[in-house]
Amino acid sequence: MIQNPQFFIGVVEDVNDPEELGRVKVRIFGKHSESTLEMPTENLPWYTTVMPMTNPGIAGQGRTIGAQPDSWVFGLFIDGSDEQEALILGTVAGTSSAPAPQNPNIGFKDPKGINPPVAGSDAPAGTVSDLQNKRVANRTLDIPIARKPALSALNEGEELPEEESISTPDPADYAKPVYPYNNAEVFKGGHAVEYDSTPGHERYSHMHRSGTATDITADGKKIEHITGDGFTVYKKQNTVYIVGNCNLTVDRDINVKCGGDYVLDIDGTMHIQANKGIKTKVSNGNIETELIGERKMLIQKGSDQLDIERSLKLDVGDDYKIDVKGNMSVNATGEETRMFFSSPETSLTFGPKLVTTVNGDHDDTVTGNKHITSNAGMKIACPKKLVINTPVQQVSGDVVAGGGQVCLITHVHRQKNGKENAGGGIDTLASIGGTTVGV
Repeated sequence: MIQNPQFFIGVVEDVNDPEELGRVKVRIFGKHSESTLEMPTENLPWYTTVMPMTNPGIAGQGRTIGAQPDSWVFGLFIDGSDEQEALILGTVAGTSSAPAPQNPNIGFKDPKGINPPVAGSDAPAGTVSDLQNKRVANRTLDIPIARKPALSALNEGEELPEEESISTPDPADYAKPVYPYNNAEVFKGGHAVEYDSTPGHERYSHMHRSGTATDITADGKKIEHITGDGFTVYKKQNTVYIVGNCNLTVDRDINVKCGGDYVLDIDGTMHIQANKGIKTKVSNGNIETELIGERKMLIQKGSDQLDIERSLKLDVGDDYKIDVKGNMSVNATGEETRMFFSSPETSLTFGPKLVTTVNGDHDDTVTGNKHITSNAGMKIACPKKLVINTPVQQVSGDVVAGGGQVCLITHVHRQKNGKENAGGGIDTLASIGGTTVGV
């Protein structure tokens, strides 16, 4: 039981408790000499600090003390007039003077001269202003937002959307602390926690001395600024649900490593714009695409290359049209090449010149009539026998044989009672001369 408690005010000069029990050394006004020669700091006793009821203070739980050298404290001697055992009940805030030149022989101050770092109020209100300045300095303006590409060459009239950007909220709009509504705790290293109850601007804030901070504003916005690298690790599953839009802007590379399946389920249209190129590699598997609609592709510069190690199958349910403005080459090295046209009419039209080369046999079979028409001359060169097997052969014009030295039509007989080739009796009229040889 405490009898005749003696209250006092003193100044903390050492907090480095060798037993790490939160004790402090305090030079007490009216008890200890101001001279450190008469009472050195190392000779001051260790006094126990009293923590609030919200601090468990047992089995390593709770918070450490916040008092620092040069802190003014209020306490009492629990042994009355003996004044040997004391409890430190709390700190006393005031106004710190500007740091003065150190005199190691004078106490009631920080022996190392670190505190106070600046002059002014000991309450954290001034430091809260410094935190606000950090928020302003860390604010990011005009973050570009991805925009949809314009396929103007394929879709006439389609225009590229205007560039858009977004900025993080202005701290002047959401952080307006008013004393005494703002409960702030600023630590020795410069870290700070604020629970602001200012009407209309209720806010929660955690800020690291580097400027990395998290703010939750009165309307529920969460603003995070990370001045260094960021790491987030989930040992189990993670779910992110965004009701509105999501903007992701990265100034450099994005690397995504997926150990399983990667599923994209898009209810709208997927837009991709790559300014340099797109590369896709499937190391072990297939590519399957099912399209209900049309496909358009325009290659404005360069060529289109398709290398297929095995077969190619193309099924067209309607018209198939190929327009080639340059040369066209088809090289089939297999044992057999077939083309089937089952439509009632098939037209093949070629340009100024057509060259067909067959290194082996060439079979040309027509189940109906076949017509070959040439507006100029036609030449058939055959180093071996030319066989034409037909029941009826009609030739209109001269037939020249023997390298043009023999004309098969030399003269014409006309029959008196016959018409053309129908016969009708012996020749009664003189013959008419035929065409000139070789013409």
